[in-house]
Amino acid sequence: MVPLLLARGAGPTVAWGLAMAAAPNVFVLTVLVQREGGLAAFLTAVAQSHRVFAATPGNNRVQSVWRIDLAASLNRIVNQPLGLSIELLAAAVVLILAIVMMGRLNKSDTIDQKCVLEGLVCCTMLLSLYHQAYDLLLLTLPAVAFARILYERRNPGRIGIAQSLLFSVLGLNYFATHSALEAFPLTANQRVVVVSVNGLALIGLFALYLVEAHQLSTPRS
Repeated sequence: MVPLLLARGAGPTVAWGLAMAAAPNVFVLTVLVQREGGLAAFLTAVAQSHRVFAATPGNNRVQSVWRIDLAASLNRIVNQPLGLSIELLAAAVVLILAIVMMGRLNKSDTIDQKCVLEGLVCCTMLLSLYHQAYDLLLLTLPAVAFARILYERRNPGRIGIAQSLLFSVLGLNYFATHSALEAFPLTANQRVVVVSVNGLALIGLFALYLVEAHQLSTPRS
């Protein structure tokens, strides 16, 4: 994600990545626009495809079993679709909080702070944009970092214990959600509760990383 990479001081990497991505995609985009009969027709086709995608039951913001991003979680909490402006605002808040904390941790060379930074980046990516349950594999990096703490028999602290519980919830729910929905006759509200677990656990993990980042970046007297 470009804002996170820029916050980490990876400007040259962002520039090279955008250039490499643009080179083939500009050609493909040009061909697609020409085949649609012009830019207006192409944009109309894209908008229509998006409406069809959004209308698919599996992509419903409240009932979807797959979505784990913050926008989907907020929709489930209020049990109705929110406006695009609210979803964009929520994504912006997540990004701003992460960028501020990253700025406080970027210059650190300690293993603990690097682990927190990596976890914060992964959670921010999953929450701020459209993501589905299989994208939780991004959490492999912070999960391995936490496992290393346990392997080295270091005290994980209260935040570490909470982190292990949330990882366990995410891992269990990752495999069990779909089978539970198929095995038990659930009402619409019960289904919302089941499909909300992943998103809420991810929000909790993000909050833990923010708290830990704040504690690690605050000078101790």
